[in-house]
Amino acid sequence: KRDESIGYAFIGDALMALGKHEEALGQYQLFRSIAEQLYARDNSNNAWQRHVALGHQRTGAALLALQRLAEAVQAFRLCLAVRITAATVPMIAEPKDVGDHCRAQASRVEQQLSSRP
Repeated sequence: KRDESIGYAFIGDALMALGKHEEALGQYQLFRSIAEQLYARDNSNNAWQRHVALGHQRTGAALLALQRLAEAVQAFRLCLAVRITAATVPMIAEPKDVGDHCRAQASRVEQQLSSRP
């Protein structure tokens, strides 16, 4: 299941690069769904928790590309919530934390929403 979920993420990344955002969104949702199932089975597994956060982050990126800003903010906030929960558990050092990225993205999209007429 892990390899299957990662495959969905890679396909989503390729679709995003091709500008096929709606299709990428579907792949990211599958990635996140499997990651959530794996994490539910073993919530001590930091890798599964990180994949859940990445699923929300990538879903948010696809929604942002589709100009579905309110949904994108929600996805980025869910990503951040997963990473905040992770703060209570020792994490493997990561070069760039997913939570930081999600926090920044959510703030940018919220600014876009607030500047709309």
